[in-house]
Amino acid sequence: MDTQRYDHNHHDFADDAPDDLDRVMMRMTSPQAPRTLVAAILARTTRQAQPAWQQARVALWLAYVVLLLLVAGGAVLLGQALHGTGTLDYLAFAAADIDLLRSNPGLFRDAVLEHMPWGNVLALITALVAWAAVTVALFRRLGAPEHGRMMAGAAR
Repeated sequence: MDTQRYDHNHHDFADDAPDDLDRVMMRMTSPQAPRTLVAAILARTTRQAQPAWQQARVALWLAYVVLLLLVAGGAVLLGQALHGTGTLDYLAFAAADIDLLRSNPGLFRDAVLEHMPWGNVLALITALVAWAAVTVALFRRLGAPEHGRMMAGAAR
């Protein structure tokens, strides 16, 4: 440590003898942290277990995103299948000529039912139902911890 002393105007007090405080300060050393301190702190802060409700919320959000992507993909595939089988043309023609549809509804119904890509329709409906169920569960879970704390506070 430098034994040279200065006041706030940087005047040199080197000619003065060190006092008790100066001698104590000269003997002081910085303590050395244990080698495992950083690792122990990181282990405690990064490996904290999440509560079960938070893990469930993360799983529900993940399921929500996956099912939403499945719904979007299923809708695109259904649209492509409707176009590929010609069912989309039947529906467009029926919408354009309502009088012909009213005069012979069985013709259009049979044509649409015969060429409808039922596998795609079923897949899209299944994805929509699963997505709706996860959405309802997610919204119920969003308020669960706060609701539990409010009920615990009201019981006191």
